[in-house]
Amino acid sequence: MFTDISLAQWVDETGVFVLRIYEWTGIAVSVGIHQRLDQLVKDTISDSNIPIVRRPTGGRGILHDGDITYSVICPHSALGGEGEGI
Repeated sequence: MFTDISLAQWVDETGVFVLRIYEWTGIAVSVGIHQRLDQLVKDTISDSNIPIVRRPTGGRGILHDGDITYSVICPHSALGGEGEGI
């Protein structure tokens, strides 16, 4: 997710749009930036040795296991916003 955050900052500076396609290696759970994780879920996932990654975007948890994922990154201004995105 660090790559998406870095790309978002670069895109806001340059105005270039980016389509990033990548594959997950191994099992992991990605959760949205605003999703709350109660202790039970954390303990259950931790006991299973499944890493948790927080996305810089919204949405609920997604279980990944070798799947292909994409992110579309555009300048914050292209969405009608002012100032910085992330």
